[in-house]
Amino acid sequence: APPAPTPPFVTVEPGPGPQTLEVAPAPQVAAPPRLEIAFALDTTSSMGGLLETAKQKIWGIVNTLATAQPRPQISLGLVAYRDAGDAYVTQSSPLTDDLDAFYAALYALKPVGGGDSPEAVREALAAAATDMRWTPDATRIVFLVGDAPPHAETLQACLSAQRWTDAQGATLAPAAINTILCGRDTEGAQAFQAIASAHEGAFVSIEQSPQAEVVQTPFDAEILRLQGEIEATLLVYGTRQEKANTLGRQGDNFGNSAEMQCQRASALSKTGGFYGNDLIWATDNDRVDLESLPEEQLPEPLQGLKPSARKAELEALRARRAAATAKLTAAVAKRDAWVAEQPELLGAFELRIREVLAAQLAKHGFYFGC
Repeated sequence: APPAPTPPFVTVEPGPGPQTLEVAPAPQVAAPPRLEIAFALDTTSSMGGLLETAKQKIWGIVNTLATAQPRPQISLGLVAYRDAGDAYVTQSSPLTDDLDAFYAALYALKPVGGGDSPEAVREALAAAATDMRWTPDATRIVFLVGDAPPHAETLQACLSAQRWTDAQGATLAPAAINTILCGRDTEGAQAFQAIASAHEGAFVSIEQSPQAEVVQTPFDAEILRLQGEIEATLLVYGTRQEKANTLGRQGDNFGNSAEMQCQRASALSKTGGFYGNDLIWATDNDRVDLESLPEEQLPEPLQGLKPSARKAELEALRARRAAATAKLTAAVAKRDAWVAEQPELLGAFELRIREVLAAQLAKHGFYFGC
């Protein structure tokens, strides 16, 4: 007998004998392009209130990145740096697509130590190059944020190409290193401009006593209400400590200003992100199998239920979230369009960052609609 046909063939019987017809294979769905961003952030005491301003500005940067087309999968990493003799020289949080985990690490940073002008900029860039666990197929950008220059004897090292590596140690290359100077340190400005120029990046500055622009729109109340509906569907799984950490992060998010909550809601609606150990998000992204979770690691509302009842409850909450998310996406689009028509609301810093990212990412196949 002849061998059985293999895909992409099927056997049909339209007449007296079987026939083999060729059919087109199912189209492959391309994975979204990866965009990996690391922030190297000066956390010495001289940063003071500027550190808080820098934290707020990062939400805006993420929102800008999330509007790129084709829509990227965004991962964020963090290097906090000080100087020799401080509690730490560098402290790294590798890249993650859990944006709330990134912001938990970011907002935990406090300005302490330092006091002298030069800081460990070389060490910060080295940590950004080697500690982030970059992936080979991603577009990679670093933002260096600080108020002081590197030590003079290390400037040349800051200007030379860093040995960027992935998790296996393979050498990679960055698309750009952008520098953001907080304040008016003359030597810092010269060094940060030189570093950006050496790494195909841009130099941007924030004033020493910045007045953070507060953007309020007619859509903010609706965005906050809808994000609240989404937060109400949170199903935290994992160990007791993991659950407590996530619920603590949720409480911190609720404590942020209205504008920052809107920025977060906007970024999450565009990236599809949520808390990393939320069961709905994790099952949607094939991060966990509901049936494989031990009883004690299940979300509290699902414990004690039969498997069929667990699935039903999970699907009901998933449907509630999907409905709220669709409405949130529409509200965020209206907010973005409203702000785009009034760019003066954003301030010079945000406009400059948008301009920089649009130019840099265009070289890697991304574009921005507005």
